[in-house]
Amino acid sequence: MRTGLVAYAHMPRALRQVAVRSVMPSFTVGVMPIITRDDGWILGVQHTYMARWGFPGGLVNRRERVEDAVVREAREEVGLHIRTVGEAIVTVNPWEQVVRVAWRAVLEDGDRPEMAHPASPEILMVRWLDPDHLPDLAPEAREALRTVQRAERWRAHGPDTIER
Repeated sequence: MRTGLVAYAHMPRALRQVAVRSVMPSFTVGVMPIITRDDGWILGVQHTYMARWGFPGGLVNRRERVEDAVVREAREEVGLHIRTVGEAIVTVNPWEQVVRVAWRAVLEDGDRPEMAHPASPEILMVRWLDPDHLPDLAPEAREALRTVQRAERWRAHGPDTIER
């Protein structure tokens, strides 16, 4: 075992990466902007391939920064220019081998809420959702929203405000 680790340490970085990828499970990385208006309403989307409501989002391209992917996905799917607010929230689903990065986001100057529209064939409908009366959300959207809200409460009020 030790001999293998010593050999690994002396490999070129690219070869080490190939070695690790050949024996470790691979994960896809997806992004999900949770876009809010000034009044707190959240932009929901109805995807062609999901029965429940979700949020815009998709997979990170090879060699693409996650921050760029979240902005790109909003533009591609709902035609909006956004900027992220706060920190990224990461969730990992080991069974599906998916890492999801959710971010609270707001509209860039010049974009207005009524500009949101299905800008991709994968989006059937776009609607601003009342956060107090959300429709049935897809599991990954529900998890992302809860995780972002929990992190925001923690940042604002400390760890005692977190409910599990």
